[in-house]
Amino acid sequence: MSKNYRSISKEDYERALSSGVSEDEAREQVVKQLRAPDLLGRELKHAERCGSQQPVTPGTRKEANIFADLLQDVRCALRMLAKNPAFTVIAIVALALGIGANSAIFSVVDAVLLRSLPFNIPNNW
Repeated sequence: MSKNYRSISKEDYERALSSGVSEDEAREQVVKQLRAPDLLGRELKHAERCGSQQPVTPGTRKEANIFADLLQDVRCALRMLAKNPAFTVIAIVALALGIGANSAIFSVVDAVLLRSLPFNIPNNW
């Protein structure tokens, strides 16, 4: 549990105890609040308010560090792939099959159409 939730839940627990509720009931109230379906939405609204209110237009940021941005994107992609291993396996298999099929087709086209036939004088047969 994050530090923020611990402090919130501790405050709620103490508030419930001070209102005359038993310890078990206070604990149940705090757990019920933490399991609320709209908890994520409330936290996201709080995070949105804390963020910058001005929109970021692509290409207008003056101090751009392409390598730092690329590294951040790669880390984010790896986190997303690690969170969903089934998708990761399917994506890797699809890429492997696509690359393998492309290599096989190119090998056939190269051998049959692109390389000249092994004759001394190809026009005389």
